[in-house]
Amino acid sequence: MYWKDPRQADYPLNKIRNTGLNTDYFNKAKPNQNPYKPEELTIEYKGQWFRSKNELSAAQAVEAMGYRFKSEIHVVGSKKNFDHFPDVSVEVPELDLMIMSEIDGAMDKESYRIKSVNRQNDYFEDGFREFKDVVFIRMLDSGTFDASEYQTLLRMAIETNIDDLLCDSWKSSP
Repeated sequence: MYWKDPRQADYPLNKIRNTGLNTDYFNKAKPNQNPYKPEELTIEYKGQWFRSKNELSAAQAVEAMGYRFKSEIHVVGSKKNFDHFPDVSVEVPELDLMIMSEIDGAMDKESYRIKSVNRQNDYFEDGFREFKDVVFIRMLDSGTFDASEYQTLLRMAIETNIDDLLCDSWKSSP
């Protein structure tokens, strides 16, 4: 029993910030849009291509959480209009949300580390926020993917996005 009636959530959910990365965007997005060189395509899983075991492991970790994924969809930023091709994008239907992921698995190599940081900066310059729109998981070497760490990062992003809904709903509560 409540001391007063719980507030009602009306759908579609009102959000404080809206990047357009919602379930509709996810559903319309086509996987495998990154213009790979054919020799970079290494692993096929459920009709989608991954360039590394780490990216595949991330997709499988998403599935284990009960969510859908797409690999390498095309996302154009709203500020600088960079072309982004996140390694794994995750649909979070209960929040009408899509979260992008970059899986960086060779941070022990200086050239890859620089590329990774530059890519992260491109996301930020385009107005995407870490743990709101995109998560980055970085591994020291290509053989150390930790699925539970990645799932924790996704749960953190989901939790962070809840504030965009709750704060708005509380403002309209009696």
